[in-house]
Amino acid sequence: MNQKKRKTINSHDKLVKQLQERTAELTFERKRFFDVLEMLPAYVILLTPDYHVPFANKFFRERFGESGGKRCYEYLFNRRQPCENCETYKVLKTRKPHHWEWTGPDSRNYDIFDYLFTDADGSPLIMEMGIDITEQKRAQNALKSANAYHRNLIEVSIDPLVTIDAKGKIMDVNKATEQVTGYNRGKLVGTNFADYFTEPDKARAGYKKVFKEGSIQNYELEIKHRNGHLTPVLYNASVYKNETGEVAGIFASAKDITQRRLAEDAVKQANVYHRNLIEVSLDPLVTISADGKITDVNEATIKATGIPREKLISTDFFNYFTEPQKAREGYKQVFAKGFVTDYPLTIRNKNGRLMNVLYNATVYKDTRGNVLGVFAAARDVTERSRAEEELKRNREHLEEIVKERTKELIESKERLSRAQEIAHLGSWELDVVNNRLTWSDEVYRIFGLKPQEFKATYEAFLKVIHPDDRKVVDKAYSGSLREGRNSYEIEHRVVRKSTGEIRFVHEKCEHLRDKSGKVILSVGMVHDITERKMAEEKMKHLATFPQLNPNPIIEFDKKGNFTFANLATMKVLEKLKEPKQITLFLPRNFPQMLKMLSAGKKNIFYKEINIKGISFAESITLIPALKVVRIYARDITARKIAQEALKKAHNELELKVNQRTAELSQANIKLAQEIEERKRAEEELLNARRLSDIGTLAATVAHELRNPLAAIRMASYNIKRKAKNPWLDKNLENIEIKISDSEKIINNLLFYSRLKKPILEQVNIYKILEECLVNTKAHYSKQSLKIHKQLREIKDINIEADKLQMQELFGNLLNNAYEALPATGGEIEIGALTQGTNFIKITIKDNGTGMDEESLKKVFEPFFSTKAKGTGLGLTVCYKIVQFHDGSIDVQSKKGEGTSVSIVLPIKRGENG
Repeated sequence: MNQKKRKTINSHDKLVKQLQERTAELTFERKRFFDVLEMLPAYVILLTPDYHVPFANKFFRERFGESGGKRCYEYLFNRRQPCENCETYKVLKTRKPHHWEWTGPDSRNYDIFDYLFTDADGSPLIMEMGIDITEQKRAQNALKSANAYHRNLIEVSIDPLVTIDAKGKIMDVNKATEQVTGYNRGKLVGTNFADYFTEPDKARAGYKKVFKEGSIQNYELEIKHRNGHLTPVLYNASVYKNETGEVAGIFASAKDITQRRLAEDAVKQANVYHRNLIEVSLDPLVTISADGKITDVNEATIKATGIPREKLISTDFFNYFTEPQKAREGYKQVFAKGFVTDYPLTIRNKNGRLMNVLYNATVYKDTRGNVLGVFAAARDVTERSRAEEELKRNREHLEEIVKERTKELIESKERLSRAQEIAHLGSWELDVVNNRLTWSDEVYRIFGLKPQEFKATYEAFLKVIHPDDRKVVDKAYSGSLREGRNSYEIEHRVVRKSTGEIRFVHEKCEHLRDKSGKVILSVGMVHDITERKMAEEKMKHLATFPQLNPNPIIEFDKKGNFTFANLATMKVLEKLKEPKQITLFLPRNFPQMLKMLSAGKKNIFYKEINIKGISFAESITLIPALKVVRIYARDITARKIAQEALKKAHNELELKVNQRTAELSQANIKLAQEIEERKRAEEELLNARRLSDIGTLAATVAHELRNPLAAIRMASYNIKRKAKNPWLDKNLENIEIKISDSEKIINNLLFYSRLKKPILEQVNIYKILEECLVNTKAHYSKQSLKIHKQLREIKDINIEADKLQMQELFGNLLNNAYEALPATGGEIEIGALTQGTNFIKITIKDNGTGMDEESLKKVFEPFFSTKAKGTGLGLTVCYKIVQFHDGSIDVQSKKGEGTSVSIVLPIKRGENG
């Protein structure tokens, strides 16, 4: 073999050897690469353009199995076509890597990375890697749910909540903070916390104190709304820390104390008002303690004794009479008997002048019925005593009136000084199947029981009911079960076991049923209405003043402009044929009196005037709380006539007495008429006070119930989301419906209690009616009915009105119409037209159940309703809104024939045709 051939053979052998070695190395590297792929905690696969899987690592095979030559969508999802939501093959079109998320057939979430890959033969493949991120997604969703839950907890609070950093900047706020400031969250976050208060420095000092001391309680500030409205609040705040324990900021909560401020101002005004009632009396009035010491006097007493108030108070009452022992015995009689009438005494002025008086006195008590002292009123009878025999019968009548008025004044003072407690609410549940009764702590308190002293069953519950009410309560509950009703309401009495005290409560109950309709659970509430009952009884005796005062009362402002005159004033002017001449009651030097009263140089003036032959004794005083000057006038014509008559000869005396007797007979007739009018006014005042109590109760109920209702709604949502139980879902839906009904009742009460004068703007009634129709139809979407509209005539007409009140007005009327419709064949007609150029008229008519004549008379009364549910405030609110807008509302209805409600509103305010 020649040299050249040998060389070629050696080179070939060497090349083969190198190729074998390189092949071995590549085989080892390929094995190591596949071993790495097999060990990865994620799946790696290769996909052909026709959806086959030529390679899949161990992770993929264990999760999804072997492909067996099938296409990916065939063996993974048992489909005949590729998946619509698959994004793997996008890389073949874009020629770029692609990142997306995929839910596998094992219902787990994968983070997918797709890359273009070239096979050894040059054919295109897709290499896909999937990382299991199921637990990470669950953690993210849990974190989102937690954040949403905590955010909802903050947002459902009706109190403004805010977080503040160390520099005093706002970090976060809730919806209540936006409402009280008038700025949205985006505008508030990052700004200075102190800028939203009337006293920024005080607000700044407050949050600095929190950082220094860790917390602060009941820090009083006043929030300033962007429109200028001020809201007094009490702030409670504390620092919060991060995970390392460092202070991260402040969490502050504000409690609106507007109602408390209003209540305090009302008490102050009431005190000033009653002080003025005492001071303007022309008769000496005095209060006496149990040991005979003077505790208070009026100006008339100071004038009668000639001694200043500060020297009279704390001295012995009997020292100022010509017969001290008789005076001492008199007030002792009052403490012994409770009252004394026409007790004759003579007051000695420090200058020696004597005044013959008749004292009428009674004890006054605190809220618990304990006697605090004596209230005494003295009537000056010095001039009258000379004609005492002739006028004896008339004097007894007049003294009886004085006694009645004095008693009314004392009762009024006692009632108005008695503090009203906020109403308490308790809840209970009765497991009908197991006869297991569960009470909240508030129910135990109302019934005067302790949990360990009470075996909670229905029978044991009946034993704490007042014996006279026990059958009625049992009949209400048992009757609702027997008759298939879902609820009942009742008022009754309970007897507290520990003290024997009788309390009044209002109960409301609703039943929950199983699938067969059998009641399995009764849920109810107990409302302690004892104070309300007591208040209602006391309000029946509240005297009306000054409108029904039999004597003229006139008010002027500090500039001398007339502002008020009572019925007695107008009757006098009508009698004189001068119905509009209020100024006839002004003394000639009234401007000088007004200046002295305004300057505080004098508190009260006494003056006698004569108006066309009628004499009046007037007391003129300034009432600072009301910023008015009030004139109290008393007709003393008869007294003047009597004085003149006594100067005449004895033979004319009998004639004068007969004339006076005739006059008093007429006065008795007039007094009887006035008493009848006063009774009607008492009923109006009772209703007004009741509505005021409802306003207070509404705010309290809204505050106390909204937070637990929101928590119940959230708990119901979470149970429904996790349980996935159809039977449970049905009951949870019923709970949510009841929560919505409760919120609607709360909103109705709040809207009614806060209803005030409208904020006028140009509004399109056509658009408001359309919006209300859409909202109402959505609420009653399951109800089949026909709606006829004729609104074209007002489509382009704007009127001056309050948009929110208009929405409430027509929303209420449409809700009433829907709820009154029959199950089938219901129809509602809505029409609108103009009346001339100044008014529009809107009519809403239904073919529902209608009302009888008796119900129609009460349709606008608060809390009157012909429906089983609701507050009965809807039409009352509508009536108030229409009144506020100078309009009119008319309801026509017949039982079984439907109802028609017509509203007439002015297009422009002040234009009344």
